[in-house]
Amino acid sequence: MRIRRFAKVLAAFLAGVMLVHLLYAYSPRSQAAEKTKLTIATVNNGDMVMMQGLSRKFKSANPDIQLRWVVLEENVLRQRTTTDVASFA
Repeated sequence: MRIRRFAKVLAAFLAGVMLVHLLYAYSPRSQAAEKTKLTIATVNNGDMVMMQGLSRKFKSANPDIQLRWVVLEENVLRQRTTTDVASFA
């Protein structure tokens, strides 16, 4: 009788330990450790250079977001944007 009770208590304890590990693995804290990466494709003109300069303020206000700037020629940017939109990328 004592062995069955011990087995039940042990099984409940192990289930609790597994639940704690699962909750920790899927908690927002563990996911927040990775930065959100945002790629911004742009052309090289005065307005876009100003936007890149303003991004410093954005990065200081949002340290969990990493910005990646890709500068392309206007025709190339237009073609890649059209392809991405058409393929739901």
